[in-house]
Amino acid sequence: MSNFLRVTKDEAYAVPVLALIMAFAFALRLFVVYQTQSYLIESDLMFGYEMGEIAASLANGEGFRHEGVLSVWMPPVYPFILSLFFRVLGIFSQLSAVGVIVFQVLLSVCSAGLVYRIGRKITTYPRALFGGALWSIYPLSLIQDTQFIWSASLELFVVCLLLLTLLNWAESLDHPFGGIFFGLTSGFAALVNPYLVATLPIAILYTLFQTPNQRWVNSIFPFLIIFSAMTAPWVIRHYLIFDRFVPIEGRFGINLWLGNEPGVSQQSASKNKWDRLEDHYSSEIIDDLWSLTEADRNIYLRNEALYFIQMDPVAFVLNSFRRLGLFWTNSIRSMTVVSVGMFLFSIIGISHNFKGSFHTRLLTVFCLFFPIVYLVTVANLYRFRYPIEGVLIVFAGIGILDVYNKGLKLFQSQEPLTN
Repeated sequence: MSNFLRVTKDEAYAVPVLALIMAFAFALRLFVVYQTQSYLIESDLMFGYEMGEIAASLANGEGFRHEGVLSVWMPPVYPFILSLFFRVLGIFSQLSAVGVIVFQVLLSVCSAGLVYRIGRKITTYPRALFGGALWSIYPLSLIQDTQFIWSASLELFVVCLLLLTLLNWAESLDHPFGGIFFGLTSGFAALVNPYLVATLPIAILYTLFQTPNQRWVNSIFPFLIIFSAMTAPWVIRHYLIFDRFVPIEGRFGINLWLGNEPGVSQQSASKNKWDRLEDHYSSEIIDDLWSLTEADRNIYLRNEALYFIQMDPVAFVLNSFRRLGLFWTNSIRSMTVVSVGMFLFSIIGISHNFKGSFHTRLLTVFCLFFPIVYLVTVANLYRFRYPIEGVLIVFAGIGILDVYNKGLKLFQSQEPLTN
C-alpha cells in the first residue's frame, strides 16, 4: 500500500493542477449552495428522512431508533455522523444543515482527488486530470452533493476509496498490508451501506482468477479478519435486540417486496411504501404487520416477495430488465441527457482500455455487477447509481478525449478544397 498516494517525479507537475481543480470544485459547490440556499430546510423530514430521524434519536441519547423503536432500518455510519452535527449545532437546525452540506461538499471535493488517482491506474496523467476536472463541474454532482442531505456523497467517496484499495490489493496479493487496508475500507463501506460491497466477492474472485500464481493467502486472510471485526459488532447488536440474525441493515425484505409486489410499475415505485401496503392488504393484515418487530415485518414481506417471484417468474424477469434500464438511465431534475451521455462515453472509455489493462477490466467487473441488488429490489432513484459515478467519470473522460482526438484527426485528414 506504499503506492496508495505516492506521487512520482514524472507526475509532480500534476499536483498543483489537481489542487487547482479541487479548489475550483469547492468554490463552485459553495456558490451553488449560496445561490440555491439549500441549507434552508423546509421540514425536519427533508433533513435526511429516516437517517435524520435516527440521528435525532442518537443526539437525544435515545439510541438508534426509527419510528420510536430500536431499529435495523439503516446502516449506522451516516446517522452517527448526522448526530454529531446535531449535538454540536442543534437538532434539525439551520446551522446543522449548513454544517452537513459543507461536509458533503468537502467529500465531493476529495472525491475529485480520488477520481484522479483511479484514473492514474488506467491512463496517463493528463487524462486522469481531465477526469478530475470533469468531476469538478459534473452537474449531477453539483445537485446531489449540495441540494440533498443524504449519504450519497459519503457513499461515492467511500466507493472511490474502496476501488483504490482494491486495485492496490490486486497489485500486491502476497503482501498482508494490502489485505489489511482493503479490509478496513471494505468494512467501513459495508457500515456506510452494505449494498456498496455486494459486488466485492465477484471482484475478488475475478482478481484471484486472473492472478493464479500469486500467494494471495497472505492478504486474503487479513482482509477477511479485518472486515469481519469491523462489521460483526453491528450484527451482534442486531441479534441481541431481535434475537435473530439480521444483516447490517434490515430493509432488504421491504425493498424486495416493493420491487416484486403484484402490479409493480415504475409509477407505483415512487409511491409511499406504506401506502402501497394498503393497496394489497386488508386493514387486519396491516395491523398484524405493525404488531411485529421491524425485523419480523421485513421477513414477512421478503417471503411475500419470494412467493410472487415463484408464482410469476416471467414478471420478475421483465421487471428486472426494466430496473436495469432505470439504474443506468435514471437521473434527477431533467438531467437524463447528462446521465445517459456520461454512461455512453464511459462505455467508449472502457472499450479503449479493456484489452490492455487489468485494472480497467477489474473496475468494469465491479461496476457491471454493482446494480445486482437493485435488479431484484428497486432502482427508481438516481442515487442508487451515484456511488459508482466517480469511476464512470474516469472512463467517460477517456471516452470524450478519444472521440475528440479521432474527430480532430478526421478533420485534419480532409483534403482542402481547391478551385
